[in-house]
Amino acid sequence: MVGLRRLAELAGLGDDGAIAEVIARTYRRLGEAPSLILAAALEDALAVAERPNMPGTVSQRPNWCLSLPGGLEALETSPLAREIAAGLGRTQGQAA
Repeated sequence: MVGLRRLAELAGLGDDGAIAEVIARTYRRLGEAPSLILAAALEDALAVAERPNMPGTVSQRPNWCLSLPGGLEALETSPLAREIAAGLGRTQGQAA
């Protein structure tokens, strides 16, 4: 999340919602790409700081063992998850 905090600073976003706004903006930009397949990380939808997998680590951390906070219920009510879904949504005339 340090990188996202830095991006938020560079974008002039300084409040507590800055990280969520950077995530939402990033997915909106990805949604504009002509890619045939787009996906979102569940951790991003809940603005989770810890990543479930850190490449290159073996015994330093428990890769793939982190649970999402709040589970599926949190995803269903997350405004950020809705923003990400809308950002990745396709409109008529875009690649599908």
